[in-house]
Amino acid sequence: GEVLAVPDLRVLLALPLSELAEPGALIVLRGEDNRFAVLADAIDGARRFAPEDMGHSLPMLADPDASYLLGVALDRTALLDARRLLADTTLVVNADH
Repeated sequence: GEVLAVPDLRVLLALPLSELAEPGALIVLRGEDNRFAVLADAIDGARRFAPEDMGHSLPMLADPDASYLLGVALDRTALLDARRLLADTTLVVNADH
């Protein structure tokens, strides 16, 4: 097996912290030099979002320029920017190992 870091996205997205519900799934993000998992309540499948449908904001989110969000779709689905998450060196745990 492999041990992966699981950063708390609520902290990264400046969302209110509440009691952590039992996660339904872990989604592994894998880049060239980094790998970690994020918690998900559930995975309902895969969907495609057109770029022109992105960019809508949710008022509760932190500064959008400093966010790990790619955008928010018309149905209020928030999409994570996996490339930005993987490129963030502050999320690397034990980089020497």
